[in-house]
Amino acid sequence: MAGPLQVHLPADPAALREARARLAAWLAAADYPQEVCDDVVLAVGEALANSIEHAYSAHPALAASGVEMSAELHDEPDLRCIEITIRDHGRWRPPDADPGTRGHGMAVIHALTDATVSTDDDGTTVVLRCWHP
Repeated sequence: MAGPLQVHLPADPAALREARARLAAWLAAADYPQEVCDDVVLAVGEALANSIEHAYSAHPALAASGVEMSAELHDEPDLRCIEITIRDHGRWRPPDADPGTRGHGMAVIHALTDATVSTDDDGTTVVLRCWHP
């Protein structure tokens, strides 16, 4: 089983490509099927993009802390679980009442994973879990 993955990235959209590539390589090394890898990378990419775009918009001075992504694998006898945690140190911003053609990231995340979002004065944490045989 692959060891945990830890990635710290700047609060910069240009960092998303490398984060997605590192996650995809880590999942592939753990021998996950390509379709599972694709779904997890898409969901995590959406969560990272949300964090980078929204967490620091009202408080740009906090952006220096960046975003952390950690990933772990949990193997049960008949079930495997990929668990990814994304943490920022920005401030929660409620979704726009009318996002127009945007604002579908959380719907994508929830369609592909079991996701929870928690916020506090120190930032936002998103935990994504994907189970499969």
